[in-house]
Amino acid sequence: MDKNSIIGLGIIGVILVTFTLLNRPSEDELKKQQEKAKKEKIVEEKEEKEEQTQTKNLAAKETSKDTTSSLIKDTVKAQTLRLESNKLIVDINTLGGNIEAVYLKDYESYRHFKLNDKQIKALKLF
Repeated sequence: MDKNSIIGLGIIGVILVTFTLLNRPSEDELKKQQEKAKKEKIVEEKEEKEEQTQTKNLAAKETSKDTTSSLIKDTVKAQTLRLESNKLIVDINTLGGNIEAVYLKDYESYRHFKLNDKQIKALKLF
């Protein structure tokens, strides 16, 4: 290291030390922050208690609604929709919108390739 780098590092150190000393919060500010944190904690505890009572009430209501929800579940039937393009086939379940299968038209699995029947069956990705 030469003389200029040592001087530069020294100046940077002095700047950092003075910056931390000058920007230190006063004791009044620290007390205010602590009081604010205590108030926020009390408010959060009250909100948690309210949420717990609400969840208990909802659980009680849900037990009475179980009979109606089971009737609704029986009426909803899952169907499979097929979306097809030049290179891709996608099967989508209508119950939840889940993708059931994806096929690539231009490719085939090794098992179908080995049959050598000149017909390309779509490769199932998942």
